[in-house]
Amino acid sequence: MVCCPLCCNNEPFETVNGIDKKDYRYYRVCKLIFSYPKDLPTLEEERNCYLQHRNGIEDKRYVQFLNQAVIPAMDYLQQGMECLDFGCGPVPTLSIMVKRNGLPYDD
Repeated sequence: MVCCPLCCNNEPFETVNGIDKKDYRYYRVCKLIFSYPKDLPTLEEERNCYLQHRNGIEDKRYVQFLNQAVIPAMDYLQQGMECLDFGCGPVPTLSIMVKRNGLPYDD
């Protein structure tokens, strides 16, 4: 039995299929979806992938990736709320996207 890395629940998990055709674990209690350990990249693969990131507003793939979180979150964000973009990288992107959706954002 595998413990959920978020809530430490030991209940059985479900397997869900991702858009990338991989199987993922899903815990109903906390709703976490995460990779099977065998599907995680090696440290070298992860580093090589990271070095290819440009993570700027001009990178359409990166913006598309962030929109998976930004668009659903917009229904919950209100004027006066504060946001933290932890791990945002060397250039602003998320802040620009949120501003474009009508909310103030302090870089």
